[in-house]
Amino acid sequence: MTGIDDNAPAALASKTIHDNSIVEGAPFPIVAAFFDIDGTLVGPSHFIAPRTKDAISKLKALGVSVGFATGRASFATAELRQELGISGPSMFFAGSLIQNPSTGQTLYRVEMSNDTLRRLIDVATTYKSHLEFYTETDFFAERITEELTIHQQYCARPARISPLHQVMREELVIKAVMMARVGESEAQLRSLLASIPGITVTYSYGAAHDDIVFANIVDMRATREAAFSELLKIHQCSPAMVATFGDSEADQVFLRRARFGVATGNAIQVAKEAASYITSPVEKGGVGLAIEKLFLARAG
Repeated sequence: MTGIDDNAPAALASKTIHDNSIVEGAPFPIVAAFFDIDGTLVGPSHFIAPRTKDAISKLKALGVSVGFATGRASFATAELRQELGISGPSMFFAGSLIQNPSTGQTLYRVEMSNDTLRRLIDVATTYKSHLEFYTETDFFAERITEELTIHQQYCARPARISPLHQVMREELVIKAVMMARVGESEAQLRSLLASIPGITVTYSYGAAHDDIVFANIVDMRATREAAFSELLKIHQCSPAMVATFGDSEADQVFLRRARFGVATGNAIQVAKEAASYITSPVEKGGVGLAIEKLFLARAG
């Protein structure tokens, strides 16, 4: 055992991990590890560092369940899932969906109400903002825009172009996305979404487009707190046996609640403050370094 209160979130001051670091007590036993994607596993180059790939493979060999914890759609992770061998229960859509990637089985899902979707359409129409709706298997937009062209790079498939009022009537929508440029446009977007009741919004930035903010919008019941608790139930373990990795504002909950919350060196400040450990940047294999030092290496 770790000697940490199994029911308490990490309360340690963040510790920076370097190549020459020796972490007292390592290697720590864990049951599950959850990885954010953009800015954590994948950087501006769109590649996963070899060190990170190797470390995740070794973590799996120890019997640790490895999964995603991302705002991305489940269908947008297929290539990464195959590349890394991710097969553990994973959180997608910023908390509104948990699936078993190896079987496609849905373990947890929260849909958005039609009233909320109408409000989002009204806001997007009034302020000429880009808006997308997501189901478990597809995403929809009303027209081709510059924002959509950028976002399709992350979704790994083209959007279906369709009137969103029609999508709302015919599909089970579990997430919406709006996008804005960092600065005044971002401030306006945050203000607009704060006025809509019944939703939870988390914000992240594109790994290759750090001048763009993505607003991930889900039903207020679909929080990352709730998703983290569901994943603990699925794995039948406590936060003391979980590691999480992230870099953005949206990752704070997972970083704070897990005993081993690890922020990459490129993470924004609030993510670093939520984490127990800070590793090197994504492009330098920071995730791999942290896994080596915390879960693979033996202290001298």
